[in-house]
Amino acid sequence: MDEKQIRVGNLFERIDTMSNETLGVAEFTAHTWYRIGECIDNLEWYTPIPLTKEWFLKFGFKKEGNTAKYWTLGTVDLWEISGTYVNDLDYEVKYVHQLQNLYFALTGEELIIK
Repeated sequence: MDEKQIRVGNLFERIDTMSNETLGVAEFTAHTWYRIGECIDNLEWYTPIPLTKEWFLKFGFKKEGNTAKYWTLGTVDLWEISGTYVNDLDYEVKYVHQLQNLYFALTGEELIIK
């Protein structure tokens, strides 16, 4: 996972045997990330969440057109091509945090679960 892609509010999954929780990054400094009062200094414990139909629906995206592989929310449109989603600028999105970052870059607003 590329730490340069991580923003406050991004969602990841913890991948240890004790838990299968979703992590929301609350803040970070240097190479240390924090989750509401908890220091997370080992990103190897977390993995990106694959982008699925369920995540699009959680964020409020709608299927448009004649294909189930075209999603839209406001001015943000994505098409599925071989398991990856792309927008008009050919930016590829495979994971939830990438969708969150793209949405923010295009709209200036955070993508939130509805």
